[in-house]
Amino acid sequence: MGISQEELAFRSKVHRTAITHLERGTRASTLVTVEKIAKALGVQPGDLMPKIKL
Repeated sequence: MGISQEELAFRSKVHRTAITHLERGTRASTLVTVEKIAKALGVQPGDLMPKIKL
């Protein structure tokens, strides 16, 4: 989307370091955080989650 981690953190009200850890895959996220980030990006929460094949 062309925005910085700082901008995403501001828009989603999630700490910048949490955004960094999520991007790197070094920390898991809660559903609440996924919802906040999705809302800030204007997408559905499921769009941020990997697809799991059963």
